[in-house]
Amino acid sequence: MEDFDQLFAHLSEEPSEEQAREEFLEFVNRTARYWAGKGNSNVPESYTLEERLDGFAHSLLSGLDGCVMGLRPYTIIPKFSSRDGMAWIQSNVDIAGGLHEQMKRIA
Repeated sequence: MEDFDQLFAHLSEEPSEEQAREEFLEFVNRTARYWAGKGNSNVPESYTLEERLDGFAHSLLSGLDGCVMGLRPYTIIPKFSSRDGMAWIQSNVDIAGGLHEQMKRIA
């Protein structure tokens, strides 16, 4: 139980911008290596490039949605252009939370 508590202790504290960025980039790096068949990957060598890329995309979306152990969920708020096209305006819409579940719907 001690290892479990240590693994998730960082999730109970608000991260700095740098910590959050580092956490996410480490996740992206680990995920890319996994789907490339490196390290402790169990991805079959017979998987095509498309299958590996689909797996990588699904893993990234799962991470953003907060469905990966040890990784906090992220808020994804799209921006849109002002009428004159001179500025980006943040919307009030958060698209994260179910991205990985909807991925195949649009494929």
